[in-house]
Amino acid sequence: MRRGPAAVLLVMLLALVGALVSAYLGHRLAGWPAEPGFRLGREWGYGEVLFAVQVAWAAGLLGWVAVRLRWPVMAAWALGFVVVLVDDRLMLHERAGAWLARSPAPVAGPAIGELVWLAGLALVLGAVLLAAHLRSSPAARAASIVLLLLTVALAGFGVLVDQLHVVVEGRAPHTYLVTAVEEGGELAVLSVIVAYLFAVACDGHRPGHDMAGTRAVAPSGMRQPLPASLTRHPSGPRVR
Repeated sequence: MRRGPAAVLLVMLLALVGALVSAYLGHRLAGWPAEPGFRLGREWGYGEVLFAVQVAWAAGLLGWVAVRLRWPVMAAWALGFVVVLVDDRLMLHERAGAWLARSPAPVAGPAIGELVWLAGLALVLGAVLLAAHLRSSPAARAASIVLLLLTVALAGFGVLVDQLHVVVEGRAPHTYLVTAVEEGGELAVLSVIVAYLFAVACDGHRPGHDMAGTRAVAPSGMRQPLPASLTRHPSGPRVR
């Protein structure tokens, strides 16, 4: 993603995220822009809409890769992103957390209930991903591992920083900074995920293959051998 269409897409998405975070801070500190949609975390605010759009894009690209390349693990990942989108838009984890806090065997508050719900989803989706991972090709597994690392980073902002926000809200000044880190971090990681999947689906990127220095990827996405002049002598030019 350092060059080509995927790099352009990544820069555009990150610039949009940066603009949204800056607008949110301006809204909180100076009252401008005054539009309440710039409040990050606001239901159906601009940040929430961008989050939903990016998750939908990720699910669509994953489905395209799964069908086009016959990578079962990408279909499992597409299912996971659809679940994330449905959970976020219907506020399922908030509702489940509140219900668990009132259940006959209550947990210690809605926040812990949300964690229990999310942990259950992670276990189910993890089992599906593992089964699909074992049935996929080495290239598909390499792409899946990259997605796993990016998803862990996404969960770090969406779960851990979110829990920090719950703890400090109303107890410490400048909690809006935690909101900016949480929401901005989620959107930034999602931007990387979307650009990465675009590179795999539309730009011929194959993780663990063309990055190894033994193959090159033509603009059309077809892998071609490197010229003999670059591989004949050990002391010759190195391909980066």
